[in-house]
Amino acid sequence: MQTTEEEINMPFKDKLKALRAQKNITQEQLAEQLHVSRSLIAKWENGRGYPDDDTINAMADYFGVDKQYFIEDDEKVKAKTLQIIGFAFLSVLVLVLVASLFALSFLNSNLTTSFSTQYIVITLLGILLLVLGFINISGNVRFIHRYQRRGVNTENMPKYAVFMGLCNGIIGAGCFSVGLIQSIRYFGEAWYFLYATIGVGIIILVYAQSKFAN
Repeated sequence: MQTTEEEINMPFKDKLKALRAQKNITQEQLAEQLHVSRSLIAKWENGRGYPDDDTINAMADYFGVDKQYFIEDDEKVKAKTLQIIGFAFLSVLVLVLVASLFALSFLNSNLTTSFSTQYIVITLLGILLLVLGFINISGNVRFIHRYQRRGVNTENMPKYAVFMGLCNGIIGAGCFSVGLIQSIRYFGEAWYFLYATIGVGIIILVYAQSKFAN
């Protein structure tokens, strides 16, 4: 079955509707061909779900199109979902840090302020990394060094950016929280939290480079 460029760029739900209309079949008839329920077809056409790989293959065979016609769109959706999860994770992390600092301020009435230069620098570094994390998760890779992303193809770049954003965000959260806490009142064990966030960030970095960079 021939597909136009306009159809290729449509969301998955619209592609499915268009192909079903071209075949002039009902949702029930399509469900029988794919061995799924009619409600599942309706769910896909309403944009509330996506078929698995086996169903994608069966769907491509039935409509006479290449499975990439569906998969490319599905990959974009997965990348977008990953971005949303990344945003949510960093947002929750920042809220937890802010709430913890407020709680710390109320619970310790005898706090002494000792804003040394090194703690201010660590706090500002944390803010910078958090901002970079949000920028990366949004899909902007210009702030990721070219050497790091040189082997990442265009298709994988959105996912790669999300993981790099998480790396920056987690390390940034560690720097921000530890720098601010140490500025308010020295707490030696807080450094272990910073070391832990750096370790997690490095693990995410290594994973992203090994998975997406050829």
